[in-house]
Amino acid sequence: MDTDEDAELEINLIIMVLLERLIAYEASYLNKQPVHEQTYTGNQKVFDMLHGHWRVCFDTCRVMPEVFIKLCKLLRDKGLARSSRTVSVEEQLRIFLQTIGHNDRNRSMQDTLRHSGETISRYFNQILDAICALAPDVICNREPLTSVPNHIQHYGGDELFPATEGLEGESTPSRASSSDECQMSVVRDAICNEIAAAHGNASNLVTASDHSSKSAERSPPSKAID
Repeated sequence: MDTDEDAELEINLIIMVLLERLIAYEASYLNKQPVHEQTYTGNQKVFDMLHGHWRVCFDTCRVMPEVFIKLCKLLRDKGLARSSRTVSVEEQLRIFLQTIGHNDRNRSMQDTLRHSGETISRYFNQILDAICALAPDVICNREPLTSVPNHIQHYGGDELFPATEGLEGESTPSRASSSDECQMSVVRDAICNEIAAAHGNASNLVTASDHSSKSAERSPPSKAID
């Protein structure tokens, strides 16, 4: 008789534990209250940004609307980004550009676009990887530089040299020693020689003898030792 009562009591305890777990699950996952209300979603904000005044997109993402749209198309065409069930490529790109353009924090972006912190972080990193993957095609020069570009080679006269006039030791204060100053002068004049050679202007070439004479002029006279 006691055995049947113990078994029934154990079954009742198991049922009570299961009911308690079911109630906790319902409160946590089925009837949970969202942190951000979805009355005005991030996709709607991005749509208004791209189809409204251009200044809104420029102030928010630091790019013009047409540039924003072209970048989204480029990411899609290269398979570097794609829309999810709730977040479009446009919204993902806005998360990235607004974060780096304004140094916004994750919590601020949560309130702006109505997403969780995990969602904001995930799509920021995905777009960051996508932008880095575009670097070889967008940032780097596809053809190696084998000759002097025309706009530099045919830049007439001595118009480039006034930019180097302030590099002379007499007109620019310097705390370097005479030996260091001579060494820096060699490097500076080597660059000037390359510019002069590109222009075919031999009169501006600086020789090694010039360095020794300049060094002698700039070095203070030695004191006699009694």
